[in-house]
Amino acid sequence: MLSPAVLPNGMAKQTAFRRWRTEMGFTQEEAAEVLGLSTSQIVNLDAGVDRTRGRLSVPSLAVRHLMRAIAEGKQLDPWPEK
Repeated sequence: MLSPAVLPNGMAKQTAFRRWRTEMGFTQEEAAEVLGLSTSQIVNLDAGVDRTRGRLSVPSLAVRHLMRAIAEGKQLDPWPEK
């Protein structure tokens, strides 16, 4: 099973996703809400590892685009429902 990269001092290396989330000031719950993901998915992205499958966990292309739009301060409207 994969584990997040560990620094010499024993602390886990911070993933790009976690850096983005903390720079934006989002808690895990808030990031889950604005990105339309579950809190469990956010935990996996923070760690860089899918805890149940033991594989790398990175944001999908759609989520990365949404992250960029949020970082650029774009106003995002929800998808219109019929």
